[in-house]
Amino acid sequence: MQGQGKLKLSVHLRTQPPEKVFVLRPDAAQRFIELSVVDSGPGIPAEIRDRLFEPFFTTKHSGAKAGTGLGLSLVYSIAKQDGLGLAVESEPGKGASFIILMPVRD
Repeated sequence: MQGQGKLKLSVHLRTQPPEKVFVLRPDAAQRFIELSVVDSGPGIPAEIRDRLFEPFFTTKHSGAKAGTGLGLSLVYSIAKQDGLGLAVESEPGKGASFIILMPVRD
């Protein structure tokens, strides 16, 4: 967001997965905890959306805040390993939304 915009974190208890297109589907459960991270930044261009979770893929190439491309690939690996759901929605100019859906196990 280049130092501007807003970041919103929220947590909700769900009895079923929300109607989203999931990159990873969560394991089956009776209840889920949904963690959402929503920003008001520039959004994610469609042409790179399919690469977001690739190791070493980054759009931050210069300056002191250059990226390594490991953040989202690590999130993806942990979600896959632990049976979590993972979704991303974005439109250029309208920010981005990342959702992690955690099955609640008794």
